Amino acid sequence: MRTKNTYGILGGLGPLASAQFLLSLYKNVDPVENEQEMPKVVMISDPTFPDRTTYFLKGFYDEIGSRTESAIRTLLQLGASHIILCCITLHAIVPFLPRKLRRRLISLPEAALQEVIRIKQRALLMSTNGTRGLRIFENSPAWKEASSFVTLPDETDQQEIHKLIYAMKTHFDPTKTQLFLAYLCKKYQVGHLICGCTEFHLVSTQLKDLDSGPNAIKFIDPLNLVMKQVK
Repeated sequence: MRTKNTYGILGGLGPLASAQFLLSLYKNVDPVENEQEMPKVVMISDPTFPDRTTYFLKGFYDEIGSRTESAIRTLLQLGASHIILCCITLHAIVPFLPRKLRRRLISLPEAALQEVIRIKQRALLMSTNGTRGLRIFENSPAWKEASSFVTLPDETDQQEIHKLIYAMKTHFDPTKTQLFLAYLCKKYQVGHLICGCTEFHLVSTQLKDLDSGPNAIKFIDPLNLVMKQVK
């Protein structure tokens, strides 16, 4: 019998990615005898949150911080025991949250970096300009051990990755995305791509590996990783 944890998801940031995450979670849950044994999840999908990159890079934390704290408290009131912020740039607000709320969070950057440490292979970090500029991954506890395996894109490619992320919020072009990611893997000579934005969950679930065989490109998707913690 599955334990009775309830997982809270703060989604809508963007809405397609968090909706895909919920679908992925239920499609990939360990086999159960009936649906009543599946994990209990409550989700707030709120696309009206201000743009995290724009606000945070300008130093505006108060509005997003108060709305994040309020949403987390609502999820806890609804019975959530663990909280997933389905936006990696939003993790910039975590140090400003009350400690009792921080203890309930499952960190997406930390999950990705722990996987990098586990596989010990070079990986390219793909993220928004906000996540990159705020050094969200670099501020994670696992960064020191993982950093030697993490490659950061140059400024030109960083801007193109950022544009791709924002395009995926409303429209996902699998062919164009696949070609661009293949280019990045070849340029930076990496075998793994770190999904440093939750929008890339749309990519990791639809494209899977870009190729087969020894030269396959693998995704390190923290949303796929935290699904394994949902019991």
